[in-house]
Amino acid sequence: MNNLLTLVISAALVSGAATAPDTRPKVSLHSATKSEVAEDIDEQLIADIEECRTELDQLAQNNTLTMKSFDNLMKETLAAYHKEKSLSKEDVLTILDGVSFATKKHDGQTRKNAEKTPYISHPLGVAVHLMEIGKVRDVNTIVAALLHDTVEDTKTELAEIEKQFGSAVAGYVKEVSDNKSLPAQERKRLQVINASHKSAVAAQIKLADKLYNLNDLLNNPPSDWTPTRIDQYFQWAKSVVDRLPPSNENLELAVQDCIDSYWASQAPSSKK
Repeated sequence: MNNLLTLVISAALVSGAATAPDTRPKVSLHSATKSEVAEDIDEQLIADIEECRTELDQLAQNNTLTMKSFDNLMKETLAAYHKEKSLSKEDVLTILDGVSFATKKHDGQTRKNAEKTPYISHPLGVAVHLMEIGKVRDVNTIVAALLHDTVEDTKTELAEIEKQFGSAVAGYVKEVSDNKSLPAQERKRLQVINASHKSAVAAQIKLADKLYNLNDLLNNPPSDWTPTRIDQYFQWAKSVVDRLPPSNENLELAVQDCIDSYWASQAPSSKK
């Protein structure tokens, strides 16, 4: 087992799930020996986590943000499994399958940010937001978050998701997927119009997705995006989230705080 994975697992066992909302995933580590970890988590599960991490590390080319997101996802997942007993071992394995599935589907894709971060960093981050900020423990919701862009942005079919992960996950992914055959502006318009009709699960994924994108624009915007275009994205994102049905107060507050912080930073007095 690599040392970082040992520390991540130990963090989950010692401290449990993170309590303070954090919109950029950061790993909180505690020291532990391999034997201490093995006493609490069976060796096969540790091996499965390590195998998934190794695959991700190779395809993401050891990208720091991507690997931190995975480690935080595992910290939250193992805390839910071991400390809270809110996830089963089968749930943990299903989440790992979701990570592997999404990693392969998004292989070679990058984010629009200036650093061209591997795209898989985004669905991982969305899943982390759901678990860390939203305290979501439903495995189907977490897996749907990991897969939420596979139909929209890769050649994945809903039937493939349903076969591997079930009809519930496939249904949630369908709910949050845009029709890429439509022009971009029409897709954005429909997101606003259709927001109020989303299920509670889809609404939570939408909130976590928007939160990740908004923070990405704040911290690592695309090099060709003007301040006006960023303003417009924040305005549009607010129009979407404001129409979503109530679903997760923690995520709703985190998104609103992010939007408020952005506009406060744009005020003339804040730029002096």
